[in-house]
Amino acid sequence: MRHFQWSRCSVLFTALTICTVAAATAQTHYSYLPSAAVNDGRMFSIAGGNLNTLADNTLVFEIGVPAAATSFEIGIFDGETGGNWDQGTVPLEYTLYADPNGDATGATQVGIWHGDSMVNNGWYNITLNTAEAAHCNGANFFYTLKVRSTDPATFQWSSFKLRTSGTIVIRRNTSIAYTAPLGNGLDALNIYPNYPTLTPTTYDGSWHFFFQVPDVVKLSMVDIWDGDLDRGSYDCSDNDTDDPDTPNSIPTWATGPVVAEGTAVSSLPCQDASGNPTGGNTTSNPADDSRNPVFRRGPGVSYELISPGGTHYLNDNPSGNLEWEHFVLSTDAFDRNQMDYHVPSIERGIWELRVSGVDLSNLNAFRFPYDATGVDSNGVAIAPLSADFTNGTVTGLVYYENNGNNTQDANEPGIPSVSITLSCDFNNDGIVDTTLTTETNSSGQFTFTGLSKGTYTITVETSTLVPGTTPVWDSDSTATVNIVGCTLTSCSHTASATFAYQTPAPPVGTRTRGYWVNHPDDWPVSSLTLGGRSYTKAELLDILKRPTRGDQTYSLSAQLIATKLNIQAGSISTCITQTVSDADSFLTLHPVGSQVKSDQTASSLTDTLDDYNNGRLCAQHMN
Repeated sequence: MRHFQWSRCSVLFTALTICTVAAATAQTHYSYLPSAAVNDGRMFSIAGGNLNTLADNTLVFEIGVPAAATSFEIGIFDGETGGNWDQGTVPLEYTLYADPNGDATGATQVGIWHGDSMVNNGWYNITLNTAEAAHCNGANFFYTLKVRSTDPATFQWSSFKLRTSGTIVIRRNTSIAYTAPLGNGLDALNIYPNYPTLTPTTYDGSWHFFFQVPDVVKLSMVDIWDGDLDRGSYDCSDNDTDDPDTPNSIPTWATGPVVAEGTAVSSLPCQDASGNPTGGNTTSNPADDSRNPVFRRGPGVSYELISPGGTHYLNDNPSGNLEWEHFVLSTDAFDRNQMDYHVPSIERGIWELRVSGVDLSNLNAFRFPYDATGVDSNGVAIAPLSADFTNGTVTGLVYYENNGNNTQDANEPGIPSVSITLSCDFNNDGIVDTTLTTETNSSGQFTFTGLSKGTYTITVETSTLVPGTTPVWDSDSTATVNIVGCTLTSCSHTASATFAYQTPAPPVGTRTRGYWVNHPDDWPVSSLTLGGRSYTKAELLDILKRPTRGDQTYSLSAQLIATKLNIQAGSISTCITQTVSDADSFLTLHPVGSQVKSDQTASSLTDTLDDYNNGRLCAQHMN
């Protein structure tokens, strides 16, 4: 991004006139972005395409209002009137939507305003009644404010600040430009009150952004993207380098004239202090630090991420000309090709991004992974009225679908012991923040708890299904079998998913002890092992036919024989496997004919096996 060429001799100085609207009451406390001062030059900017900004043309902000409020204020500072802090005459458009989910999906328009009706170099205050369309389940009100250029192709550079009597955040995953404009004499008189003397100044080159990492399940990474920070001095003594952990490619979300990250190159020649070319080109455009002391803020641009606990992580060589560069803190084992710093854990709470050395009139950009919070009049972060939460739940069911009606019926059992993976994208940036795993219970059900607002992908690990099992349908009705996507929002803290499968062949039902006695030709095997001893078919038939006469080893063995024949014939056995093992263990200790009487364990095992053989458990019964 090039500076506007401004010099003392080319600007006509006039008396500085501040246009204001009615002041708010003394009791009003505001949340500001990016700062509260009206003369420090710290502004967000939207620029025309010919000014090489990497930011989005539409900037997205979220406003929260307490549940008990009946009205709230929005303030727009110098909302683009073509005067102070602006170049060009294209008005910005400010559209407010009711957004109860707090996820920028709200479509109910509450109000729309244009910069050409706003005051120059002052606050334009808007008072609104709270809208029921922004209210969710009796919680706070949430709104989305979208700021855009009405003609992005035309030359412009429009800058603004925001404030609200509620709370305000930069919506996560918004590529946002920030700058301290200096385009004319009125700007200069704000930045340098004693101009042409350059001291004192209201702008020292520092910026403070804050973003909140929610208290959710374990995160493995916190990261930001910095764009076009123009690392590289005018004399080429300090240049941009290729960042090892940023791919040398253009991010999929990037807009504007972005180039792949590497060692940046610009069209500006390296110069000495007098402006004479010294050979080569800078890695920035405009050069950082500028040769012109009016614009320059040194030393070279850099920034720190500061954790809620106060640990500082320095990036002393951010992006060069037209690049996006990734800055990563990770809990994985340190690998400079994957991260900038290893951290033992990702702290929850408000992180600070502290930038220094940003020259005047240079468009820079950031993209935050979480909502970047507003500040009070002293520059202290204000925690937003959060649409986030930590009690979200994703539940689900995996079962056998037999009749094709896509509903679990009484004879369609759940599938136990199936592994389920939940991929969590808490900030909706398309990158998995962490994964969780669980197994289905005996009824085929699963649950994940302790989740926050976000996007989730539920995957059935098919290797844990019975071989040959095929998917029939799942609840998101997409072509992605074994996978269901869902979201949790401030209005909906729960989501569910259902997966239906079919066995390789129609399920084989169970048959009773009496059936196997009377149909020996249907036996799938000619021998079985009971309690560690092998029995022939003739011996097994003898046990099945023999009256028990009070000996529980015979009644247990008879039901166990029928169960094992049913399993060998192909009946579903997932619900009975442990019982079969326990029955074999009992008969190892008490062989057939041991005259066991009134033993509770034997009675319980016999009853469970009888329930299975009669189709009262996971396998249906066949007549």
